[in-house]
Amino acid sequence: MAEAVDVRLVLVDETTDGGQWQADRSALFTLLKNLLENAIQHAPRSTEVRLHVSVNALRVRDWGPGVDREQLPHLFTRFWRGPHRRDHGAGLGLTICQEIARAHGWTLSAKRAEPGLLFELSRPEPLDDPARL
Repeated sequence: MAEAVDVRLVLVDETTDGGQWQADRSALFTLLKNLLENAIQHAPRSTEVRLHVSVNALRVRDWGPGVDREQLPHLFTRFWRGPHRRDHGAGLGLTICQEIARAHGWTLSAKRAEPGLLFELSRPEPLDDPARL
């Protein structure tokens, strides 16, 4: 999909100790697929979509038009579609991502990146993490 629209996918992996996310494999696949496809659809030609992976967060960023501040609260609303959509989806992809995140105890948020949009999936730090003591 990225090649077809001349968008480069970049993976930044900051997991130094092989940290793993406990998740339903197919649900996590669906979540990442939806976020990446959404970013690719809104990324201008010859730009990139970046997937940044760390121990407690996954971030997907594009350099597209982003959304207005007043639209941010609606991104995860079922059937909501922004005015500048280029695809023919039903407006359910980000809602599904939000439900998958909640079912796993994670938080999914969206922020303006100017340019672009940044989605961040975060999970609580483990209680036995020495950095939290």
